[in-house]
Amino acid sequence: MRKFLTFFEVMLCVVALLCLFVSFLLPHVFELRLEKNEESAQVTLKKIISPALENYAKDNNGTYPISEAALIQNNPPYLRRSYSGKIIQGYQYNFDLSNVGYSVSAEPYKCGPKGTGRKSYIVTTGAVFNETDCNQTKNK
Repeated sequence: MRKFLTFFEVMLCVVALLCLFVSFLLPHVFELRLEKNEESAQVTLKKIISPALENYAKDNNGTYPISEAALIQNNPPYLRRSYSGKIIQGYQYNFDLSNVGYSVSAEPYKCGPKGTGRKSYIVTTGAVFNETDCNQTKNK
């Protein structure tokens, strides 16, 4: 009659417990990543891109820039980097600019709970901010 577990049996139990722990932890890690991506997209639109466009218009008698380059190449620049068409923290930014207004969107590169985001964001002339479920946006 054995009184002790073998090394193999102990290791098997340890691996099983680690797998159980990881299975509970992994969904929370993905959730935190989605929240971070979504928060980053909101902040980028609300606190960086929209103020840059509104300040440009204020400094140019109400005329908005017709390209993102006008925001970057100005001295001092309204934007320090390019966002248009770029994927940043799981979101792709798209600009629709004219001299009378703008619309800038941030769409998740991969929509859904296992993707890079669950919401799509858009900011329009006058710093009007809206968000929608990205599945609704893709189906339109």
